[in-house]
Amino acid sequence: MIDYPQDVKQPIATEIHQIVDSPAARSFCDMVSRENPEDNKDPIFCAAQSIVQSFDQGFSFNTVHDLFSKSYEFVKEKQGLSLEDQKQTLIKLIDYIIDITDTPYLPDTLTDPIFKALTPTLLDLFLSFQGPEGQLVPQIHLEQPSAQTFQTFVNTMHDTYADGFQLSDLAVYVTKTATFTIGFTDLTDQEKIESTCDIVNMIIDNVNFGPLPTAVISPILKSFTKPLIQAIFSKI
Repeated sequence: MIDYPQDVKQPIATEIHQIVDSPAARSFCDMVSRENPEDNKDPIFCAAQSIVQSFDQGFSFNTVHDLFSKSYEFVKEKQGLSLEDQKQTLIKLIDYIIDITDTPYLPDTLTDPIFKALTPTLLDLFLSFQGPEGQLVPQIHLEQPSAQTFQTFVNTMHDTYADGFQLSDLAVYVTKTATFTIGFTDLTDQEKIESTCDIVNMIIDNVNFGPLPTAVISPILKSFTKPLIQAIFSKI
């Protein structure tokens, strides 16, 4: 489905033979079905084909926001859908896109279930900043930002959630982190983006991924999240 940046290729290539052969990976992949795209007349599948064809250069992590935006435009054209119906239609559309595209370096039997498992969480993040209700209210700070300041924020966030960091709550963590970092008035916009990504990466390092293979899912999730965070700050 997607090409990997250089900083993600190496850990994946190093770990792949262990991950693919692990019982946990095989068990997880068996839990998620792969659609057979042949002769599919579903209009959502046809939309998926059209969206894929619109990316002449293929996909990368940096185009995930564009992919979601084009998918969202299709869903918005469907009248009478509730917010939950819109999300479920988006998930189905993205799942079709995953099915009809290939991932280099890793077998689709492993990556497709992982991408599908991440889709609802990433869509929550994307949808939370669509429309005027997605504005951030900065938390103004008097102290200077530092590694210790960021670590304290992560620790406080972790203590707030009794069950620890969960994948399904990623959109909440990103929103709270962005609200936190934009309150440092001495930081440039780029420094705020980088600080938000750094903090979110620290949170991802402590997420409970359940049956997902952590060695693969963590760098992939970090690479998917960064362009979405950049898109969030472009709206501020």
